[in-house]
Amino acid sequence: MINTRYYLQQTFKQEFEAAQLSQLRDIGNNTKLSLALDAWSANNHLSFLAIKGYYINSKWQLQEPLLEFSPLRGRHTGYSMATEVLQLLSRTGQKNRLLAITSDNASNNNTLTQSLEQRLGTEGIKWDASENSVPCLAHIINLVVQEIIQHLKLAATTEAIGGEGLQKYQVEDIEKEMSVPNSLRKVCIFITVIYHRLITIRYGVYVQQLMPRPNDTNALSQPNTTNL
Repeated sequence: MINTRYYLQQTFKQEFEAAQLSQLRDIGNNTKLSLALDAWSANNHLSFLAIKGYYINSKWQLQEPLLEFSPLRGRHTGYSMATEVLQLLSRTGQKNRLLAITSDNASNNNTLTQSLEQRLGTEGIKWDASENSVPCLAHIINLVVQEIIQHLKLAATTEAIGGEGLQKYQVEDIEKEMSVPNSLRKVCIFITVIYHRLITIRYGVYVQQLMPRPNDTNALSQPNTTNL
């Protein structure tokens, strides 16, 4: 029978720690453990830290257990996140197995790895933050793409295209049919505008070719279609 909320809290904590240990039950004695982590703030201003583990078991199978999903009190600084990582490694007995940590390029993650290096060093565990910190490739690609789109400065309006090409109501029709992110939507609209402008220019060139030339009585009967 549950009498107090403290008893309920301790019961959940014990069950959680037991489940956490069971996730690493097939890790070998000489196997290294890598971590991937990310921290973020929700719309209600609560901060969370998620940590996944990566290792190869004795059957040469890649394991990717979710080891931690915990709230962060206050600001998620590098030092506070390093404390969470150390507590996780202590509970699971994996301090000596830590290989690498993958994270995004936020400055607090640099503080996190440097703090880990110092605090593990006080316990006689050598871990080099500069050699064992792996930046997240997906995050880097995302930043590069956002920077490219930002510098394109695309806007499919009549002002942006000098009053030519698609009219404003046509752009609005395109916008209604699209359900993609705003930046990609602008790129799609811009490509559509350019396509229509090229068609207009191409048609104008064709019309000019059909027009009779001076001293050329066969121009209308034999149009030049080589560029169509």
